[in-house]
Amino acid sequence: MESNPTTPARAPRLRERFLIGPGHELRRRSWNQVFEVVVQVAAGTALWLGAQGQPFVAAAGAALVALGIDNGVALARLFGSPTWRLDGAVLCLRERCLPLEQVQRVRLETYRPHLLRFDHPPVLRLVLEGAGLRWAVPLTHENWDRLWDRLREQRPALPPWPQHAALLRALAQSREVPYYLPPGVAVDDLGLPGWAGWLTFGLVGGVLLLGLYPHPALQKVPSPVWLGAASAIGHVATRKTRRLRVEVSMRDGQKRARP
Repeated sequence: MESNPTTPARAPRLRERFLIGPGHELRRRSWNQVFEVVVQVAAGTALWLGAQGQPFVAAAGAALVALGIDNGVALARLFGSPTWRLDGAVLCLRERCLPLEQVQRVRLETYRPHLLRFDHPPVLRLVLEGAGLRWAVPLTHENWDRLWDRLREQRPALPPWPQHAALLRALAQSREVPYYLPPGVAVDDLGLPGWAGWLTFGLVGGVLLLGLYPHPALQKVPSPVWLGAASAIGHVATRKTRRLRVEVSMRDGQKRARP
């Protein structure tokens, strides 16, 4: 008799059971993000209400509120991803189970939880398709690496995750995306290259000079708006040009590094 992958399957005789759900790093950073959301919405609302006919101040306040709401939406979408149960060679979501041997396709895809913040890197997800199911497991979930290893037992052509270049490049962004880093994985900050420091200095300095000697059409823009814009540009430029390296300690004692 054929098994129905949409109904609970009997647990295999071997292997442990693992939950694949929001990781510690995601839970830890969520409190910081909640604080940022509150501050952004409160500060934006205060600016908007106190604009007193100054359109640039009102626009800055509205932008802060929008960014705060966007951060809140992103947090909700990350935590809204369900928790799976890996029971031997069977992956279950609530009462629906899929034996890994019936997975027809395995791939990685990117997912953007933010609606407005395109400066943030997307979240990488492990997508499993088979038997009418399509499950996307974010790499912010604990034990995604165990799921990968179990999939390799059924699909030998799937490379070990420490050898997957796109996956390692994503993990290098763990300072911006709260990825779950498997044991033995470390991300080293190599700092900014020389050209990036000068680029950041030039961008920030240019915005500040524009604020000191504004175009006639921009003379009504208050100084705090220029300072905020310069700070935001410098922050984004530093994040995007910083060099990071992922180092994976292999079981044989060797290390695999990728910039």
